Amino acid sequence: MAALAEKIGTKLLVKFACGIAKAAGAKVLEKGLEEIFGSDEQNLQNEIADVKQKLEEAIGLIRDVKKSIDNLASQLADSILQLRSDSLKSHLTKIDSLYNSIIDIFETVVRDSAIADLEERQEKMRDLQKRLDSQLKEAAKNVPESLEQINSFLGEEGNNSFLKQLAQRAFDNSEEFRIFYLRCRALVYSYWAVVGRGIELLDMATSSPRVHFSEGSKTVARHIGYLQKQRELFESSVGKSTIDLYTRLMEVKEEEKLAVWFATNASSGLVKSETVMSINIPVAVAKAGWQKWYLTPASGRKSLDSFSASAYWLEEIDTGDYLGNFNGFAAGKFVIKGHGLDYPIHWNWFIKPSAPGSDRFNIRQEESPGWAITVDSQTKALALSGPLPNPGAESFQILPV
Repeated sequence: MAALAEKIGTKLLVKFACGIAKAAGAKVLEKGLEEIFGSDEQNLQNEIADVKQKLEEAIGLIRDVKKSIDNLASQLADSILQLRSDSLKSHLTKIDSLYNSIIDIFETVVRDSAIADLEERQEKMRDLQKRLDSQLKEAAKNVPESLEQINSFLGEEGNNSFLKQLAQRAFDNSEEFRIFYLRCRALVYSYWAVVGRGIELLDMATSSPRVHFSEGSKTVARHIGYLQKQRELFESSVGKSTIDLYTRLMEVKEEEKLAVWFATNASSGLVKSETVMSINIPVAVAKAGWQKWYLTPASGRKSLDSFSASAYWLEEIDTGDYLGNFNGFAAGKFVIKGHGLDYPIHWNWFIKPSAPGSDRFNIRQEESPGWAITVDSQTKALALSGPLPNPGAESFQILPV
């Protein structure tokens, strides 16, 4: 598995495949179960104990990862998109079934390796080896075709591709960037988990001389390439800026805040002016350079562990000023910049990509989610305008520092 991950240059396989091949070790696959586990040689005992421990840990991790992915997919999956993927069920099931049978075999290896009687243990290992070889031969025969079918689905390009449709539906059903990304990720991760297992099955078949999978290395390399391309298509469909913002936000510790570079589409930062609108409140005006702001979940860090939309506070680091909304005269919805104000201000904002795949973000008030921040072309004053969709909504740049 480590070698596969290095070939990809990404953590995808480490995350989605499960590590049975690495836990078993190349020697076990090459020499066979009987030679390793059916031996009483003292110099092998430490190695056997190490392999058994790694197998037990890997099997536990496999089940934890699968449970986590299935849980995410079940809570955020889109039934209409799921229907479109029904044609893949037989291929997904085939790979999962083969992989689960390999897990069962190695679990039995761990159990039966403790048999004290050498002859009985060797007989058990011979039987397990036959079962393992049979499953890996079936994998070498059938898994490449299943992976090809999955790739034809996830590797589609163009506006009608599955990943583009997935991103658009997730966008339409999400209030903010975190939930948008999680909705996109849920279904794709469930596929990538199976792809990773399929590639690992082929890698094990390649390493086992009894399987005679001579084209295995090239087959594995091809499907690693497919997986890398799928990742690139996923990032472009969702938006790298959205993924980066989510990733950095989730890395923030409990008491910390995420610092971001913040500016309008025209790369302007925000100052405040009490005269620009002649209403004696500190209206935000886009007449500065790039600024550093804090992006903080309004309901605290723990709210990010839920599948509900999160609103955020925006606080300029240098001044301590927050971005807020004041519902003023003549039903005006002004965007203000300040702190310690003695009139009612709404501070909570929804932040969402301007469109699927975009590197810009619209900002909407939680209390009025159908209204987005706009920038006046003449005064550069910020205000809320609605209802959505609103072509005048400002597209902000938000980049983790």
